[in-house]
Amino acid sequence: MYCCLIYGLRRHRRDDYRGTYRMWLVLIGFSLLCSLQACMEFDRAVLGVVHHFVPREWLRPDSTWIGWLRLGLITLVAGRVFIEMRHSKLSVCFLAVAWLAAGSAVVLRQPEARVWLVDELLILPANVTLLAAIAAVLTSVSYSRFVYMDVFGLRAKFAAERAARRESARRRQAARRRAAEAKAQT
Repeated sequence: MYCCLIYGLRRHRRDDYRGTYRMWLVLIGFSLLCSLQACMEFDRAVLGVVHHFVPREWLRPDSTWIGWLRLGLITLVAGRVFIEMRHSKLSVCFLAVAWLAAGSAVVLRQPEARVWLVDELLILPANVTLLAAIAAVLTSVSYSRFVYMDVFGLRAKFAAERAARRESARRRQAARRRAAEAKAQT
């Protein structure tokens, strides 16, 4: 939903000549696939269809190459989103948490990682996946706030007010310093 909102706002920006807003259309589909994966094991359904074209031993859901493929796709999507969000520091922080959590979930689901997970920690991949989903939602929410404030000129207004406060504080500090120096000279 937030991807649709961001796409709608970014589409009407006058200074977005390179069309970077179009990546939000891709993220709508990617978010839908991630939601399907969280609700049902969507990758197993896709592998069930693809097994007619590829040897069965290649398509085990816990295959290492599938994990690396997932990690590569997550990295590509996160990198592209980072390029779009680089001006929003809060969104970039949430994106980093989402990327790290999603990557950790992929690694923890590998058969090699399950060997060293004790019975109490077998739920860890699901918890890390939940953390990645929460961080992804927070990324979308914080960036939609950033875009909204940018579109309506609120970021520039707050930046000007912040600069005026800094300048005022600097002038007061300089006046105090001059007064202290004058007092020390007398």
